[in-house]
Amino acid sequence: MERGTGRTVRQALPEDIVVAGKTGTSDDLRDSWFAGFTNTHLIVAWVGADDNSPTGLTGSSGAGKIWAGVTAALEPNSYSAPAPDGVDETWIDYLTGAPMAARCPDAIAVPVPETDYYPHVFGCNGETGIGARIRSWLDSNRR
Repeated sequence: MERGTGRTVRQALPEDIVVAGKTGTSDDLRDSWFAGFTNTHLIVAWVGADDNSPTGLTGSSGAGKIWAGVTAALEPNSYSAPAPDGVDETWIDYLTGAPMAARCPDAIAVPVPETDYYPHVFGCNGETGIGARIRSWLDSNRR
């Protein structure tokens, strides 16, 4: 919920809380739904009309707002899930999926099997040379 349509729903909650969720909008804006969870609650919200007429709401502008309000009222605990055995994490560019350093602006962590090889990248935008490695050492306190 850090990016995409869930981002606006996330902004209605305290900054330090970790949550997960998914927005949904049907064709012609007929249905708005949001499903999300914290460590202690799973909540699904739906907004729609019984006659299937358009609501004019997206998943984040309709059901997402309801979900955020209910979740905030329940004083949620942050979601945390330890990685299962045999799973590691690597950093990739959010838009391209290319490996990149954790400190890069668009880097996201994704789970990967420990047995798979993923190149260790020291820089942003595919930089792998010594200059990128030195920058990663100097910038290590940024993240």
